[in-house]
Amino acid sequence: MERGRKLGIFHYRGRNRHGELFTGEIHAENIHEAALQIRSRGLWVVGLDEEVLQPPLIDRIKDFFLQDINIPGFSNSLGKETEVMILSQLASLIQAGLPLQQALCAMEKYGEDDVCQKLKKQLEHDVSSGRQLWEAMGRYPEVFSETVRTCIKAGENSGSLGEILLQLSLQSRKSLKVRERLKSALLYPAILLTLMVLSMFVVAVFILPTFVNLLGNIHGELPLATVVLLTVADFLSDIWGKLIVFIAFLAVPLLVVTVMKKPCCRLQLDKIMLAVPALGKLGMHSEWLQVLGTLGVLLRSGIKLVDGLHMVIQVPCNTYIKKCLEKIYIQVKQGRTLTESLAICKYIPWQARELLAAGEHVGRLEEMLFETADICQDEAEQESARLLVLVEPFLTLILGTVLLFLVMAIIMPVLNVMDVLL
Repeated sequence: MERGRKLGIFHYRGRNRHGELFTGEIHAENIHEAALQIRSRGLWVVGLDEEVLQPPLIDRIKDFFLQDINIPGFSNSLGKETEVMILSQLASLIQAGLPLQQALCAMEKYGEDDVCQKLKKQLEHDVSSGRQLWEAMGRYPEVFSETVRTCIKAGENSGSLGEILLQLSLQSRKSLKVRERLKSALLYPAILLTLMVLSMFVVAVFILPTFVNLLGNIHGELPLATVVLLTVADFLSDIWGKLIVFIAFLAVPLLVVTVMKKPCCRLQLDKIMLAVPALGKLGMHSEWLQVLGTLGVLLRSGIKLVDGLHMVIQVPCNTYIKKCLEKIYIQVKQGRTLTESLAICKYIPWQARELLAAGEHVGRLEEMLFETADICQDEAEQESARLLVLVEPFLTLILGTVLLFLVMAIIMPVLNVMDVLL
């Protein structure tokens, strides 16, 4: 046994040549080594399951808050990044003329971290053991989506795996690029707003009490901002006030998470997000880029339109667009054209409707799907750049307003007293 190798625990059920049933557990690096160990004991494998270790407490807490919540730009993108990297590398090697098994073996030698190395090694081991690539990828659904596996299955069956992998890698890179832009557009204002709230809390709890006695002893009429500030200080000086603020900091995030987990609330929230100026257009183009590009790859793989629509229902993160895709799939299944079915969705780029209508009319739907996806990518990049330009002065205005309020509340009464004394 190699020192430092992490072995898994496998529970097995096996029978000998007389039909007697034996159960137990063994330690092995993977399920294939576990099966070999069982066979070496003279047993035929009846059942073999790997024991799933309980994740750390902090991971369980994070999973509780983030499960079923796909916030555009903030969802876990490790699986997506790994998928893009492996598809790109594999597409390049196969396009260069290497057979699949040799390509996987070459990929195994190079990697960014141990997790990716182990994943590539397992894929190569599964394919060399006789499994197809899509079957091997099916063991890692958190990395390879069902849509990607379906396209690869179609490519392997039709003998066009290299071309399908190339299209998948290109489309995945576009989607990931737009997601990163969306993340940047949302992360910057989120950080500034968080720092602003924390700064206000520090001022109210630690700095403001030092001015309370001074401002309270000032005779005469106080500015409205000072009166508000003194009221807040009195509230925070009380133990109940501090307790209420502390509970609010805990309750508000929990309430938001709970509301977002309810399907009806999440549906309405996602629909409202699509209606927000600038941000809504960015989200709309980002979602339809993934949907239309993935649908184009599916059609190029030889999959029928109605089946492709059913597969891309789970592609978007926005619940409202998912519901629209479900209705579009039903209408196309009933015999309506894609152009007629798209009319039920309110939030869809107008270029998509026009180009897809033309493509469906002349029999070039697959080509128009890719062209529309490229347009959505360009629009999403423009919207993200525009949003970043608009957010900075807007947040600066808010911060300036807060600072002006503090100056009016604290400095103005002091200056008035100095004027009286002089």
